[in-house]
Amino acid sequence: MKEIEKVDGRENVEKRGLGRMRRFRKATGRFFSSGPKSLFWRWTVCLVSLSIVCFFGTMSVLAYREIKRDRDRSEYYNRIEVGEDYYYMPGSNGNGYIYERHGNKKILKGIDWIAKSKWDRNMIVYSQKGKRGYFNTETGNVAIEPKYDAAWCFRDSVAAVCIGDSVFFIDHKGHPINSRRYLREKGREYFYVDGLFAESKDGKYALVDKKGENVTDFLYDNIKDGVSGYWVMEQNGLFGILDSKGEELIPARYNDLAVSEENGLVATLDNNSKIQLDYEGNVLNPFVFDRYINLSYPSGYTNTEGETSYYRASADAYGCNGHYGLVKDGKPVTPPLYKNIEASGETTYNCYITDDDMIIIEVPV
Repeated sequence: MKEIEKVDGRENVEKRGLGRMRRFRKATGRFFSSGPKSLFWRWTVCLVSLSIVCFFGTMSVLAYREIKRDRDRSEYYNRIEVGEDYYYMPGSNGNGYIYERHGNKKILKGIDWIAKSKWDRNMIVYSQKGKRGYFNTETGNVAIEPKYDAAWCFRDSVAAVCIGDSVFFIDHKGHPINSRRYLREKGREYFYVDGLFAESKDGKYALVDKKGENVTDFLYDNIKDGVSGYWVMEQNGLFGILDSKGEELIPARYNDLAVSEENGLVATLDNNSKIQLDYEGNVLNPFVFDRYINLSYPSGYTNTEGETSYYRASADAYGCNGHYGLVKDGKPVTPPLYKNIEASGETTYNCYITDDDMIIIEVPV
């Protein structure tokens, strides 16, 4: 009897389930059928359709905004500022361009690359179809059409350009400043500095002014521009200083000379020592170095963790041109002649001439 009740109950449940499915199919059939529908079903279809359109429309707008945001962010980080109102956007295969902010437009397209001058911020070099020209970031116009095989940035109101292998200098309008022509040397930079250019001829150098006239004869193995109108010249492996008139202020007698606005002249001597000079050759500071190293030696004691303690040595080391010497109380004890220096005790030092050869020097306390 109980078994029959269970079966009947199951059958009733199945019948109720089948009835619900029939009603659902009937309702969905009316919804999707092509026959006439009630006002309720019409409104339902409209609302569902509108919801679907709004959903996908909203997703499309959000996706577009995200893509545009990523593109704008990429442009912001990749662009190069070339003036208050202009920036350059790099592009592959000559697709770079210069953009004008206030006009909200691209004003120069098809650019391969640009080069900004740190001396003349209004004139930039740009390459277009393999030729070089100049763009004026103040006027927003092409100042000199791209027609050169090579071009350098403006400095001292002039710039070097090259056609074929012939290098010459031009002004802001593209006119040659003199009749001089130079055979291009690969890797060399061409600039006038304080009205002078270091010209090379048959392995020798001379200073030339903007009129194309020699200020010095071809006497030097090299001439490098310094600062404030001073030039570093080289003769027979030694270095000296020329002024803006080409006169020798300091003869070529130092192993090296560095010129900077901060330190003035720093000369290197035969033993790697360095001294500071004024522009008349007088010594301002007899002890100049590149590095200062505090020296210490092992005490012979170790802690519970096996670490060795160290004591300060009586002297320290200083470095010049990759070589080292000993210094005590701010005064050099030895010239910087050694490849390395180690403290082996409070007053003793291992000074390495080579990786294997050394001498021991003692510096009293």
